[in-house]
Amino acid sequence: MLKRGWAWWRRHQLLVDLAWISPLLLLSWLLMPAHTNYGGPAGSIRPAVYAALTLGLCLPLIWRRRWPRGVFAFVALVAFAQW
Repeated sequence: MLKRGWAWWRRHQLLVDLAWISPLLLLSWLLMPAHTNYGGPAGSIRPAVYAALTLGLCLPLIWRRRWPRGVFAFVALVAFAQW
C-alpha cells in the first residue's frame, strides 16, 4: 500500500506541489486585511500589490522541481521587492 502511495506521489508531482502551496495561499489570503489597510500604518500596501507579491512568492514553487535555481532566483527577487 505504501509503495503505491509513493508511486502516485511521484507521478503527480505538479498536483502535489499545488497541494503544498495551497495552505500558503490560503493563509496569505486570510492575513490580507491586516496588511492592506491602505492609508493606515506606514507598512500597509494596496490589496492588488499584496496579491501580486503573494502570487509571486508562492506560485513559482510549482516549478521548483524542474528549474530550482530559476525559481529560487525569482522568489528571491520578489522577496527583495517586497522588503
